[in-house]
Amino acid sequence: MQAPPGAQMAYRRHGNDSVLQLEAAFSALQRTADCLAVTSGMAAILLVTAALLRASDHIILPTNVFYETAAQLESLADAGRLNMTRCEGGLQEITGAFTARTRMVLVESPANPTLQTLDLRALALACRDRGILLVVDNTLLTPLAQNVLDLGADISLYSLSKHLSGHGDVIGGMVCTRRPDLSSMLQEWRTYAGITLDPFAAWLTLRGLRTLPLRLRAHARNAHALARMMQREFDGFHWAGAWTGPDARSNRISMKLHTGMMALHFADAMQAARFVDGLRGIPVLPTFGNPETGVFHYGGVVEDPDALAAAGIPPGLVRVATGIEDPRDLVPVFRAALRGSLWR
Repeated sequence: MQAPPGAQMAYRRHGNDSVLQLEAAFSALQRTADCLAVTSGMAAILLVTAALLRASDHIILPTNVFYETAAQLESLADAGRLNMTRCEGGLQEITGAFTARTRMVLVESPANPTLQTLDLRALALACRDRGILLVVDNTLLTPLAQNVLDLGADISLYSLSKHLSGHGDVIGGMVCTRRPDLSSMLQEWRTYAGITLDPFAAWLTLRGLRTLPLRLRAHARNAHALARMMQREFDGFHWAGAWTGPDARSNRISMKLHTGMMALHFADAMQAARFVDGLRGIPVLPTFGNPETGVFHYGGVVEDPDALAAAGIPPGLVRVATGIEDPRDLVPVFRAALRGSLWR
């Protein structure tokens, strides 16, 4: 694939063939003409807010979003670059925070790591009635499991570092929209800021996209296997899946092509830590979307309980990112760790 006629290719910051190929492939996944690859998922957040918001504009950010997203926007708010309201992540709480100056709402659904969900179609309608931009970080599901632009979002954004590249060796981000007016502003700001994705990262991500449907089926298969085991053998134990939320049907989440993300809820941080320690051969990973299953216990690494509470993360929550192993190898390991932690 070569650059389309008129594409600016004189300088790599403007664009390059590998990035154009990746953006074309992602446009097919997202079913939109305009996708922009950037240097990281955090750069995608920065691009959207910097290109589309003025200092007088108001943005609403729920408390359950990724903690580094919140930290980035809080730093901009502290510097007087934008006005921000934090609120609980429910539909009523978000719409109740609307003001005459609200320009943007930025949400995750499902949220990382709690997997809380929103009725995105209802939120999109509420935003559209007020002329507010709805931005959805859809990293946790990918466009194959949930197409948020189809649900009415103005912009979808992603970290390419997770399931989309799929091998744990890429840092990158993607911003997508079906609105040409927004796309032109985003394109201009990306060029001037110098945050266009580099060619090698684009090539690695293209490699990952070739197997994305196959990998998602395996991630989902393994999550379903763990869910069946827990339902059958650990009655009353609370867990959630990226595909199980109350808004899964209205958000059209695919039951076969979701990412297999799970949240296991233990009674406290100590019980969760015993579970993690008992997982033989399962690494503790701060990321997700890799071929191997990984877990992460926020209560085991965050020393300030108030910081966890502010993010809505229970101290006993363990995030499970299922990999693509044989479930016959995976399920016994989780069964043994659950028995060792719950029945001690």
